Amino acid sequence: MYTLHDFAFSNGQRKIRSAVLAAVALLLVLGLLVTSWVRAAAVPILVERYTADIDPDQLASLLHGDFDTTLKIEPDAAMVSSQRGTSWYRVRLVNDWVSPRQPALMISAANAITVHAYSPPDYIGAEYGLHDSKSAWRRIRHALVVPLGLGWRATTPVYLRVDSSVSAVHAFSVNDLHHAQELELDQAHFDVIWPVAQFTLLLAALLTLRPLGDRLLWPYLGQTLGLTVLLALQAGIGFAYWPTSLLDPLGVRANGFMASLVMVFAIVFARTFLDLPRRAPRLAQAGSVAIGLLLVFALLCALPPIFPDGLLLRCLGALALVISLLVWGSGWFAGWRGQRGAGGFIIAWAPTFLVMLFNAAHLILEAPRPAQLIAAQPVVLTIASLGLLYVLATRMTRCRFDPQCAVEMRERDLLTGALNRSATVAALRGAFVGARYAKRSLSVIVVEPDSRLLTLAAAQGRSATDMCLHSLMGCLGEELRDADSVGRVGDERLLAVLPGASEAQARALAARVAARATSCSLHWGGMQQRLAAVFGVATLAQEMLTPDELLAHADTALQAAQTA
Repeated sequence: MYTLHDFAFSNGQRKIRSAVLAAVALLLVLGLLVTSWVRAAAVPILVERYTADIDPDQLASLLHGDFDTTLKIEPDAAMVSSQRGTSWYRVRLVNDWVSPRQPALMISAANAITVHAYSPPDYIGAEYGLHDSKSAWRRIRHALVVPLGLGWRATTPVYLRVDSSVSAVHAFSVNDLHHAQELELDQAHFDVIWPVAQFTLLLAALLTLRPLGDRLLWPYLGQTLGLTVLLALQAGIGFAYWPTSLLDPLGVRANGFMASLVMVFAIVFARTFLDLPRRAPRLAQAGSVAIGLLLVFALLCALPPIFPDGLLLRCLGALALVISLLVWGSGWFAGWRGQRGAGGFIIAWAPTFLVMLFNAAHLILEAPRPAQLIAAQPVVLTIASLGLLYVLATRMTRCRFDPQCAVEMRERDLLTGALNRSATVAALRGAFVGARYAKRSLSVIVVEPDSRLLTLAAAQGRSATDMCLHSLMGCLGEELRDADSVGRVGDERLLAVLPGASEAQARALAARVAARATSCSLHWGGMQQRLAAVFGVATLAQEMLTPDELLAHADTALQAAQTA
């Protein structure tokens, strides 16, 4: 019967689905705005890169023009690659600086670089970086702002030495210092969106789903909290405020540290949600190995530098690619096996997998990452968190309130968890009709505790007999396939229906259950007994016209086994 409570819950689910779709659309719009928003330079500039390898002690030769023949004109961006570790640039104005305000050079996405600027007239180098900068000027959020002198002329270029541990594209722009601060604050408005969105999802899960209670909630909370800190660090916000500012001495390795922890929680969530230890033991073992490797990388990122930052992040990028394949592939495997909720899991991780694929490829191949890829990363991570929250919420509420779940509970035996007699008969009839129509094999196994064990248990009371049947059901359930079904058809009798199983396969399954049962100990009345069971196996034959005939053959085999 469809109750008022069921109607209210289904209506609430429709509202949740509509809210999630609206939130995804809003995030996509914000992502497009972020990726399409480009800070236009107030003053046209010319950026040139030196293709030659230049040492810092060759600065005098550089200023003299000895390396001008190796200059290569580039757009208003520094395509920095960590293959060489250091790149030299010459930045010039197209026209002289005539504004009474002080000019400033802005370098975006400077999370993993250190810049030494040599500006006229004395060309004394000054170091600028987001982490432990020795200069007086610190970044506002995530961009480097290099103040330059008044009266900057087009004939007097600025030389930049860029030290990078990873490959990326860093946009150059020149504005007056006051305008540069305003532009940086405008960018900060976009930067704060994604950490706040992740933190909002974390609070939503904590406040709404925690009372329901589910072991999946804690991996999701850990993953979302890690993404909140990771996105804050990538935007530079995390290095400005306590307590995440404590990670500032790690520099770019702080990103690797948080990314390792996020992937650990993602694997734990996938293992639990997709039930990999039972459905795919090899995938579960691969996930355990990946968790161990990620914890090692997190430790290497947290300790003082042992390996170069670039090498450490490239190895972590390759591992992230493998883990993305593992997590997403596990979702596809679960979907192929018909597990409920696997489709939502796949859709939630699909954009993140694609971005991680390109991101890992750029890290491994030492190619500069496009600015669009950097801007898209927080968008897809936020969409993934939102999708996983929806999947988690529907799973938890379905298990608690779904009318279909109530129907399934009414078909179950309270002691063993198997199907009750009426549901077992229905399952047997359905399997019998399907096997006859498709001309496939069908086997059944009737199993009950040994008669001598039942006699001993009956002397101890009904609880001892129930213990025998409950333990036997546990041994039988460990060996059944996903397509099989088992039900209680008598006081101490169980029936397993095995569609597609031949007689040899059914007997092999019965032998495995018998071996598992003999290793199970029962304790009652101060005594210890070994669980023993007898089996009756029957397979569908051409002359059998009804399921009752198949069940009668299994009962005959059971009686013969009890007599023997």
